[in-house]
Amino acid sequence: MIIVLIKSECAEFDLYNSMIVFPRRNHNPPSLFERICHPATLATAWSRVRGNKGAPGGDGETIAAFAARAGARLERLRQELLSGSYRPGPYRSLLIAKPGGGERRLSIPCVVDRVAQAATALVLGEVLEPEFDDASYGYRPGRSVAMAVRRVGSLYRDGYHWVVDGDIRTFFDRVPHAPLLKHLAAVTDDARLVDLVGLWLDGFSEDGLGLPQGSPISPLLANLYLDEVDDEIGAAGVHLVRYGDDFVILCRSEARAEGALERMAALLAEKGLELHPEKTRIVSFQEGFRFLGHLFFRSLVMKSDDDMEPAGETEPMRFPSPDIEAAEAAIAPDSASPTTSAATMGVTPPASVPADAPAWGEGTAPERIPIEPDLAIEPDFRAALGAEPPGRFSPILCPLYVMEGGLRVDLRNEAFIVVDGEAELLAIPPGQVDRIEIGPHVGISDAAIRQAMAWRVPVAMVNGFGEQVGCITPRLARRADLHLAQAACALDELRRLELARIIVQGRLRNQQVQLKRLNREAGVASVTEAAEAIAKLSRRTLAARAVNELMGYEGAATARYWPGLGGCLKHGWRLTERTRQPPKDAANAVISWLASMLARDLYTLILRRDLHPGLAVLHGSRDDHDGAVYDLMEEFRAPLSEGLAVSLFNKRHLRTAHFFARDDEGVRLSREGRTAVIRGYEAKLDSRVRSRRCKAETTWRGLMQEQVNAYARHMVGAERYRPYLMDY
Repeated sequence: MIIVLIKSECAEFDLYNSMIVFPRRNHNPPSLFERICHPATLATAWSRVRGNKGAPGGDGETIAAFAARAGARLERLRQELLSGSYRPGPYRSLLIAKPGGGERRLSIPCVVDRVAQAATALVLGEVLEPEFDDASYGYRPGRSVAMAVRRVGSLYRDGYHWVVDGDIRTFFDRVPHAPLLKHLAAVTDDARLVDLVGLWLDGFSEDGLGLPQGSPISPLLANLYLDEVDDEIGAAGVHLVRYGDDFVILCRSEARAEGALERMAALLAEKGLELHPEKTRIVSFQEGFRFLGHLFFRSLVMKSDDDMEPAGETEPMRFPSPDIEAAEAAIAPDSASPTTSAATMGVTPPASVPADAPAWGEGTAPERIPIEPDLAIEPDFRAALGAEPPGRFSPILCPLYVMEGGLRVDLRNEAFIVVDGEAELLAIPPGQVDRIEIGPHVGISDAAIRQAMAWRVPVAMVNGFGEQVGCITPRLARRADLHLAQAACALDELRRLELARIIVQGRLRNQQVQLKRLNREAGVASVTEAAEAIAKLSRRTLAARAVNELMGYEGAATARYWPGLGGCLKHGWRLTERTRQPPKDAANAVISWLASMLARDLYTLILRRDLHPGLAVLHGSRDDHDGAVYDLMEEFRAPLSEGLAVSLFNKRHLRTAHFFARDDEGVRLSREGRTAVIRGYEAKLDSRVRSRRCKAETTWRGLMQEQVNAYARHMVGAERYRPYLMDY
């Protein structure tokens, strides 16, 4: 038997001293239904229902009345769910006026049923959300009206000027229950969960149609039912942007739009749905149209009166034309470029931190579970040594790359210097360096090493393939509490499997999206097939019962991924399989080099966060193995190693002159090739990316730092880890 102690946020449902006992027979992880019934899940669901301050359901019980005896009510709900005796109460029906005219019917469940539905939405959302198509923006965490509007603008700039402006007729009233439940059974393989959802749907409608607007589970079920439509319409060379039952399909021509409209009507008919004839039309940006509370007209977009968006500024935005953007990029200064003398000698200094960068953490902070005081993370030690705090768009990590043979890293007046013979090429204060990479035949003095250790700056020795052959690292932080938490997670088979599944699903999801992105214009059939195969394998990970089984699915997906990635290469470059130590072709050489830099970045961030780099879940914990680094790399490999490599080749930043081969030693990068790859990597990591956790833009290294922090918080039980998921 295993005994688990749980602390709840809910004072009325205090389980801090309770013991929840799970049998360990067969070491099987809990089913989705069992996770829904878990006291911690129900407590979190009740907290959300209480926070929403909704009206009573059909039984008349208020939030306040339920709260007065919440502990007993939640325990009773749990027992009824597990025993199969649970039956939902009646819905309360209300008609509310729409701002644009007409009425909308709300069906409000009883408070206790809302708790059960919210718990189901919590568990189901974690499973389904990574699988939903990127075309869907409504009722999803980390997505919004503003993101959908930006997507429309991006497609306009890419030349998609014709639009199918569509609406599904009375969608929430017409979703058929039988095919919805069949689809839910296929993706969850949990009969008790499907039966539970069926109870709620039967209580809402006796004719087997419709989703109750007002139920916490309905938005998730709506997106699940339309997900196949999203997938199918996106495979036709057009781009769908959907928010609930409102959607637009953007096309390059009027003829394509007509075909997309016919295809959408056919797909919806297969689902028992139909387009609203009066609200669906084909229109161009020249004529203008309204979508999600915004008016789109040519290159302008402004808010209009609509119930999707609160009132605000009506100042129009303009979509810059591609020509204007290209001109601005051509004259923009390259602030990240090193000085000429250093660059020509194979030295890439760290990027500087802008003096006016706003403070990190500005904007809306995400909801978080408070961490226990004895497990709180200490402030960054570098601040105590005089380093400047990072800004939101600062580099986060500032590596110093010294790759040219014959150079030497030394120390002068407490600063790191790079010298060539007697000539000093570069001087950098230690507070501006987070990692030093030393190439073959590059020297480093004892004084420089000691200064690096004092500032906890790892010094990596890199070979001609970009691989680390050795590393001088600072002493591991004395954080027994955090390291024991890592070990506990790695040793608990259920917890290890749960986190490993999350990591693998993040890896496979990003592989799939990366292929879709790279294949957006070319539409190579083999690449599309590879992405679809990876999506199927990702869904199969839900049934995995062991970490080795997860690794098998990841291996099968990766075998489809490499030739798919190779199908995205242009200009005669090839990639059919992954080869390492040594790489057998140019594409593998670049992917390996980028992956090695990514690993060292994450290693540095792991040390900064006081985690133990060798304690891991997916890649295991063993001697001479930084498993935690490889765990955290998985979600970043597609955008920062593999996808970036394809981009560098396709944009001709890499040429045949950048590579050379030696007998039985594989393909290596030349000095100029290494410089091009390092510059490409640093430029990518300095670019902006949106953080769903902080709901703000940051740099890629800022995002990596967030994920390392989230990994640590998962270990101590402060939050559930969520991988970074790419958007299509």
